[in-house]
Amino acid sequence: MLKKMSKKRKILLGVLIILFVLVWILGVVAINLLTPTLTIDFSKQSEMTGRASGFLYGFAEDDIPSKEIAESIGANILSTKPAGGLQHPIGDVMDVSETFYGAGGELIVIYTQDMYDTWYYQFDSLAAYNDRVKKTVTEMEKSEYKDKFAYCIYNEMDNGVWFGNHWEEANRYKFYEAWKSTYNVVKSINPNAKIAGPGHAGYNNDFIKEFLTYCRDNDCLPEIVVWHELAGEPFYSIYWMETHFNEYYQICDELGIERLSVCISEYGLMKTNGIPGESVKWISRLEKQDAYGCIAYWRLANNLAETVADDVTPNSNYWVYKFYGEMKGKELDVSELDLMHSNLGNYLKGKYPLFNKGLIGCSTFDESEKKFYILAGGAETTSKIKIENIDESYFKNGDKVTVTVKYVDYKGLGGTVISPEELMVKVVKVKNNTIEFKIPCERESQAYFIEITPYNNEEEYKNEQTFDRYEAEEAVLNGNANATDQIAYACSENMVVKGIDKNSYVEFTVNTKKAGKYNIDFVYGNGPVGERITADVKVIINEQEQMLKFPSSIKEDYMECISGTFELKKGKNIIRIQVANDCILALDFIDITSIENINKTYFEKLDSRNVDTKENSYSVVVADDGYYTLSFDKPITSAIINGYEKEIENGIVYLHRGYNKVTLSDGTMLTDIKVNSDKKDLLVLTPSDVNIFNGATIEDDIFTSTGKRIGWIASDNCGYCSFNINVQKSGYYSFTIEYANNEEGGFHDYNVDLIERYIAVSVNGEKQGNYFFRSTYSWQNYKTTTIVIYLNAGDNEITFANDGSCSFNNRVTYAPNIGKITMNY
Repeated sequence: MLKKMSKKRKILLGVLIILFVLVWILGVVAINLLTPTLTIDFSKQSEMTGRASGFLYGFAEDDIPSKEIAESIGANILSTKPAGGLQHPIGDVMDVSETFYGAGGELIVIYTQDMYDTWYYQFDSLAAYNDRVKKTVTEMEKSEYKDKFAYCIYNEMDNGVWFGNHWEEANRYKFYEAWKSTYNVVKSINPNAKIAGPGHAGYNNDFIKEFLTYCRDNDCLPEIVVWHELAGEPFYSIYWMETHFNEYYQICDELGIERLSVCISEYGLMKTNGIPGESVKWISRLEKQDAYGCIAYWRLANNLAETVADDVTPNSNYWVYKFYGEMKGKELDVSELDLMHSNLGNYLKGKYPLFNKGLIGCSTFDESEKKFYILAGGAETTSKIKIENIDESYFKNGDKVTVTVKYVDYKGLGGTVISPEELMVKVVKVKNNTIEFKIPCERESQAYFIEITPYNNEEEYKNEQTFDRYEAEEAVLNGNANATDQIAYACSENMVVKGIDKNSYVEFTVNTKKAGKYNIDFVYGNGPVGERITADVKVIINEQEQMLKFPSSIKEDYMECISGTFELKKGKNIIRIQVANDCILALDFIDITSIENINKTYFEKLDSRNVDTKENSYSVVVADDGYYTLSFDKPITSAIINGYEKEIENGIVYLHRGYNKVTLSDGTMLTDIKVNSDKKDLLVLTPSDVNIFNGATIEDDIFTSTGKRIGWIASDNCGYCSFNINVQKSGYYSFTIEYANNEEGGFHDYNVDLIERYIAVSVNGEKQGNYFFRSTYSWQNYKTTTIVIYLNAGDNEITFANDGSCSFNNRVTYAPNIGKITMNY
């Protein structure tokens, strides 16, 4: 018989139960507090602008990058140089306007001081500068796009170079007087011209207030207020930007002026631009303020400021801006909580507002489709998404919704990413007017694209992330190979391994669940001090050696990506990386992916805010130039491919590598795409198959696919090559040109001033236009560009020349070196 429990024991048991309940409650509270959380308030809605999709010197020349790829991400604003500007050899507003506005762009901010060829700009006199401004603005006002220009008449004048230390009041007023003088010059040419400024390098509340006070009192207020957000520790910098906006609005209210539109004409940090998770943070804060924003030009001017891998190919960051460009409907208020990645200590001391660098995002709701869009990123652990105060006229308690989650991860600034990864589909019930779910974040560098739609019998699934990442700094390092955080540009986990040479290696231990073929992505930097050359790299896997070529990345801090296919055994594999020639590499990480999970093609309905809603177009991304078979829901005979009408027989089309825009007739749907390995109907012209004239040459070149190259087609020697093509039908034909271009001009402290060479194409003696070829970073690295030429039925003589019609600062101009010309019928 059990003895009756004593009173003392009862009290003790009660205390234990209470303690257990308290610990459980505290644990639940702690888990919820420590789980990174985005809270979206459905009841607080505003207009979505898309204005954060902007670029400083994002375009180099006409169609570099392509109009189609810029359109697909909703390109909105561009900052660039004036007509004839000498600051950089590329980006002339008169050369890039057609591409930018053709892509749906809204506004170009012109840095008039970029007429100078030095940084910082040399100062002769205010009168001389105003005279230059008058001539330059008069020229730009001839443009058909003049009503969409804004002149930023001074740039970073708070650095004190022109008028002395900006912290001294007298010097600031020298600037204000100069501002009014130059302002009046522009307005005398066009009273309706938009003027932007002051263009400070960083926000200073007192300086902005003083400037706007002067402008109010002297009738020279800008139409657009400009400052830059570039400095500071990335942990908090985007939140300081939000504080700056609040201070600016207060100034406007105090001064009795309207809250003028703001353009952050340069945003983002050299160390983090190009990382998807970081881009989400900037986008979310700029969109919250309805501000224009241009990603800073820290590196190259021909890649939409780290948003594309080259002129036509997406990188990981591209997909962030593409999804942002697709977010429709009303913007919803978003707040974040990530205490593990915050300044909680300083906040509790009362020093600062509560900031965090973890999970951040933005959201919209499209009432016509009853669809939520959420763009999120920056967390490294499982995170929560919570949508509160949902209107019951859209979703009632108990209703089911389908949550679809995709993501991308950083793959180097120049790494190709064909598509986002599908992570999960989850069915969630609406409870207490709230939708709540978790996403399995792994790295701060990742960005997540979430769509929530009414449930329609979708099946749930959850994929594991498709690749395994191995950081170089965690591998075995030998010889001169050393792990360092001394890297100026974007990398994974803030560290890389440098100094990998012939006498050094990096060795990874890789574990796989099964034997088979695997794709290995090597994210690396190859930037020799002297001539830019390709690195010959030994990849030794389980003592079996293969050679791989790592092309120049210009600088060792510029991360490119090269891929190879290798056999791996089940279990442990030893992968050693060692240089075989006189190059020195940096290595960031390797990604291991089963070959079964590698995407070579991707398509989806194009839904960019820059595309006419009536347009029936698709984004089609492919890994390689060639023929592809497209499937449709009904038979078709033609489609518009990248702006040109092409005949389609049995669904077969020629596509260039990277991004293609495919436009179909109303009601036709693209349902599938596959590589077509059967169609061989290509005309291949080697250098030996063309005629050369004047100073053009044909020389041996081991780096081309043909072993030879056509070179020295220049404006000063009138050299050219020609060939004859006979076609049965008149129409547009694609010519894919294997080429190399490593020309550079000008000098800058950190920007690399690449020059995009061009070919002047003529057919039967009539010039068709200039076609530009993006830099390949080395004369040893050959890539492809596809141009489209109209041919008449019958014989056509085609000539490739360089006529000097597009020249920077009166330089001699050249065509790129050509290894092969391929034409599709």
